[in-house]
Amino acid sequence: MGGRQHGPRSVARARADAVADALDVLEGRGDIAGFDALSAALPADATIAARLRARDALDLPTHGKELERALIETGFDVEACAPALAAFAHPTVVVPDTEAEIGDGAAFLRARHIAVDQGDTLAVNYVRPKGDAAADARALAAIRAADPGVVVTGYPALEAALKDTLSHDLPRIAFVAFVVVAIALRAALKRLRDGLLVLASVIVEIAALGMTMRLAGIHWHVYNALVLPVLLGITLDEAMFLLHAVREGEGEKSSPGEGTVSVSEKIDAALEKQAPLVTSTALTTAAGFGALLTCSFGGLRDMGAVGLLGVLFGLVAALIIVPAGLRAFD
Repeated sequence: MGGRQHGPRSVARARADAVADALDVLEGRGDIAGFDALSAALPADATIAARLRARDALDLPTHGKELERALIETGFDVEACAPALAAFAHPTVVVPDTEAEIGDGAAFLRARHIAVDQGDTLAVNYVRPKGDAAADARALAAIRAADPGVVVTGYPALEAALKDTLSHDLPRIAFVAFVVVAIALRAALKRLRDGLLVLASVIVEIAALGMTMRLAGIHWHVYNALVLPVLLGITLDEAMFLLHAVREGEGEKSSPGEGTVSVSEKIDAALEKQAPLVTSTALTTAAGFGALLTCSFGGLRDMGAVGLLGVLFGLVAALIIVPAGLRAFD
């Protein structure tokens, strides 16, 4: 998780510091595994001023005298501790130039935690969540309490946002895409029959993929959703290649002395010619997706599983539905 605060540079940094204070408490309670913030090394001027006010409220000169008495009672060399005691007696009132003190490291810290996007300053804190649902929920609530305007990003947030978006928009997108593809296929293939066979192959592929994902417990998220257009394109190509091969067979005339070639024989010839080609293409693509199954990151593993299954289901659907449909229409 990472928080983004928008606004002027000083305001954004002060808001990020407030979130960092909340993260420090969360880390102490064990609700997060850790965090990286600019506040520890380069706090904003407002944060430094607030910390100095909190320090002054402690009445350091009085505590300095108590510390001196305790040092004497325990046998410490008071003269050796004189600089520390002097700091208690006369606390600094000058805001330190933290960037000058850090030197070259300040540029790296600024580049990691501060950026400008379309005129807005973005101050970023990096959080390492525990991965426990209850702890992550408490951490998120504390972060939002520290800054109600904070923006929390990261894979879990993207996954939740994608899930909401898919459930709301996917049916409409699918309907529009189906209509556009149907019109394009009708214009390209010239025959309603051929267009219906291609669409049927795609529908069977997606239905089989969805059922298998449900049985395997694989959910749609930001990674594997990107594979869906690729799967549709591959299946469309496979079905259209098979149809094109059949059309070429329909255009060929029988050799002299031979009888009329039946539609079934033309389909078989087209399959014999084109099926090995589309199969080899599909299997090499499936192998590429299958390699992602070895990744340690779950998002890429899901992408590999969806891509592998989708390519294989699309290949089987095209090789079965197109020939069977041509025979049925004939």
